[in-house]
Amino acid sequence: MAATKITGEPSRPRGAGARARLSALPPWAGIVVATACLVVVLSLSQSLFLTERNLQTLFTGLSPVLLMAAGATMLITLGYVDLSIGSLMALAIIVLSGLMGTGLPGIVVVVLTVAFAGAASGLTSGILVGKVGLSFFVVTIGMQAIFRSIAQLPGNGVPSDLGQSGASIVGWLSNSTAGGFPVPFLVALLVVLLGALVTARTEFGNAVRAVGGNEVAARLAGLPVARVKVIVFAISGLTVGLAAILFAGRGASADPNAGIGFELSVIAGVLLGGSSFQGGAGTFTGTFFGVTFVAIVQNGLDLIGVATFWQGVVTGAVLIAAVGLELLRKRA
Repeated sequence: MAATKITGEPSRPRGAGARARLSALPPWAGIVVATACLVVVLSLSQSLFLTERNLQTLFTGLSPVLLMAAGATMLITLGYVDLSIGSLMALAIIVLSGLMGTGLPGIVVVVLTVAFAGAASGLTSGILVGKVGLSFFVVTIGMQAIFRSIAQLPGNGVPSDLGQSGASIVGWLSNSTAGGFPVPFLVALLVVLLGALVTARTEFGNAVRAVGGNEVAARLAGLPVARVKVIVFAISGLTVGLAAILFAGRGASADPNAGIGFELSVIAGVLLGGSSFQGGAGTFTGTFFGVTFVAIVQNGLDLIGVATFWQGVVTGAVLIAAVGLELLRKRA
């Protein structure tokens, strides 16, 4: 009778090693590869893609979305999404326009606009969700309608020119370049880096992840759960206010219809980057690449000549795909 060789080690399922190696990669590895492939395809198929003018347009255009995505990354880490950020952006632009007509110094106008957006988000959505305990979906979709309607009131829904006071600093923030890069992109990148540092290296960042991962356990551990929620909503509002300044300054226009659909691009970019829709985990590196991927897709559609209204179809499909990818990661 032939002897049976015993190795002492359990047999491993076929493909287990490959799955282990894939699971060791950061959650944003896939979107980096997808972005690189998209850049190669567009570079070979569209001669205008790598021109300086197009790249300047691309990075300037994605800056407001990237700014709002920085705040949304913290919200999604907490387990929430804010569907009102596009409408809040429009309201902040109207507030910016009003402040620029008062004669206040430019830096004061900028600070007050950002502070207004942060307060509007933190004191309304943040308190209603964090302290009152209402559903974030109901609150933010309600605030979406409220913010948009208030933005329409001063000019009856008609866009207007920005005031003159503070125009120089708003114009510089929105249209200048530094070191060959658009200033709006550098501002957005700085905010993303700051958000990453705060989330990874501070007690507040630990609290955000803890509340997003298990709110009951966080409360039992003595964390101020309601306060954390209010602060994160306020931070998201601050990023929306800054994005509103960059967006309005670029066209020197106060448009109460601005920001429509931005929430879809923001959420799609954050989820594509690997942040968990269920909370507890967020990645600012992934957010950067996710937002960049969505922006490159939209830029590529423009270069190809696809009608603008099809971009919403593509963005919606990307959002659904991002949620599907997260479910696959969870099952893996």
